[in-house]
Amino acid sequence: MCEWFDYNKRVLEWSSESHRIRYFDPVRNKYRIYYPDFYVMFKDRGKFIAEVKPLKDIRMPKRGKKSQKTLRIMEQTISTNQAKFKAADQYCKKLGMKFVVLTEKDLFRGK
Repeated sequence: MCEWFDYNKRVLEWSSESHRIRYFDPVRNKYRIYYPDFYVMFKDRGKFIAEVKPLKDIRMPKRGKKSQKTLRIMEQTISTNQAKFKAADQYCKKLGMKFVVLTEKDLFRGK
């Protein structure tokens, strides 16, 4: 992704893990700090904060043959990520930016 940002003529500026966002983690029951993956400013689309995550970390897959322990860990990961994403979305709205979550489906589309 970094190389794509560097060579894309529509990207005016970008940085990695440059924003610090406070959020409440419901799994650990405390406030924590979240550093989203990327900040990007496009010529024609404005400013974005983007997080790159595997789909399994943002949406519960079908149960399949997973153990209860595995399912519980997956649920906790998703719950923490949802709290991060909610805080990031609110943060971006205050600053006139957009927040997006990208998965492998977004990154490898058309390949």
